[in-house]
Amino acid sequence: MASRSDMPSVKATIEVHYRIELDFGGADPKMSDWIDDLKAKEADKQQKADKEREWRLRNDKIIRVKGPELWATVIDRIHTDVAKLHESFPQDFARHIQIDPSGKSALGITLVKEAPPRMVLKAQWVDEINAVGLEIEEPNLPYPRKKELRCQVIADDSVQMEADGDWFSTAGPIAERLLRKLLLL
Repeated sequence: MASRSDMPSVKATIEVHYRIELDFGGADPKMSDWIDDLKAKEADKQQKADKEREWRLRNDKIIRVKGPELWATVIDRIHTDVAKLHESFPQDFARHIQIDPSGKSALGITLVKEAPPRMVLKAQWVDEINAVGLEIEEPNLPYPRKKELRCQVIADDSVQMEADGDWFSTAGPIAERLLRKLLLL
């Protein structure tokens, strides 16, 4: 066996570098990125919710003023259309609708169709819901059917009212839909 002195000499150098950074007050930039992103997303979400709430409040104020005005014109149109039905069909009692004076209020109306099947429609503007509450009494139902004529604000800040799934900004089509319900047309 060869001795150590006979072996070729190999020299190796190993360098070790340490870098130590101490930060006594800042956060790790990698850690704070996702937290900052989360905070920004939450702020955006809150801002959208605030804008939506402001928009709903604005629309509620507009409906609170313009909704009853539109409903009052619908009531006037119902009076006109009921008179015209009586005039146009004087002998056809199935097409006669009576306006019940006991159910009349500033923003309410009660309509009665006496011919079979007898039906009663009560409609009243309800401030708490910013809509018209409807009660329809039919002979085949043990209790009145309740519905609402909801309102919405459109681009020019005018109000539309929903009747049977369609939206109208004038009284005529709304009155027609209500009277047709009673006439079963």
